Formats: sequence, structure tokens, C-alpha cells
Amino acid sequence: MIGKILGMMTIGRSLVSVGLLRRFLRIFTNLLILAIVSAFMLCILLASFLYAIYLGLIQYGIAPHLAGAMMIMVVVMATVVLVALSLFQLRQLRDLSQGSLSPSKSHIPDIGCIAEAFIDGFLHSKK
Repeated sequence: MIGKILGMMTIGRSLVSVGLLRRFLRIFTNLLILAIVSAFMLCILLASFLYAIYLGLIQYGIAPHLAGAMMIMVVVMATVVLVALSLFQLRQLRDLSQGSLSPSKSHIPDIGCIAEAFIDGFLHSKK
């Protein structure tokens, strides 16, 4: 009798974990879609902002070719900075995967450990 109850509890726990996994995947998918749409909207906003600056430069008497060149230089400089930051983060990720990155000496506890402890406590709470 106790074996059947334990078996049913195991099946119930696995079904609950599958339900939690599906819920997590649904939330993660929604978050990913919202991030992609937000990125597109930010690109449109950035393009509009740069065009407004271009029109403002022309309005204040700068030649259209010079204003266009200035905007191109701003975009190129921003792209170089973003690529440099991306390469720096990629290098840090590679160092982390090889285990050569020393742990940071921070007074702030690791967020991953806190989240994992919360989930463990939540799933295995004593009633």
C-alpha cells in the first residue's frame, strides 16, 4: 500500500515538474518574442532620431552632404564601440568556459545561487 502511494507521489511530482517546465518555456518564449519586438522598435526609434538630427543639421545651415557624413561617422563610431564591447564579452565568456577567469570579489551574493535556493525552498517546502 505504501509502495503504491509513493509511486503515485513520484508520478505526481514528475507531472508537476513537467507542468512547471512547460510554464517556464511558455514564459521564456513570450519573453524572447517581446525582446525581439522591442529590439525592432528601438531600431526604428534610433533611425528616426538620427534622421531628425540630420534634418536639424540641414535646418541650421549645414550642407546636406556634410550632415550626412556627420551622421555616418556617428553611426560608425557607435558600431565600433558596440562591436568592441561584444568582443570583450565574448572573450570573458571564453575565459569563463575555460575556467581561467578568477571569481569576482564582490560583496553582492551571486544572483544564481539566490534564485536556486529560492526555487529549492519553494519546491521542497515543509508544511
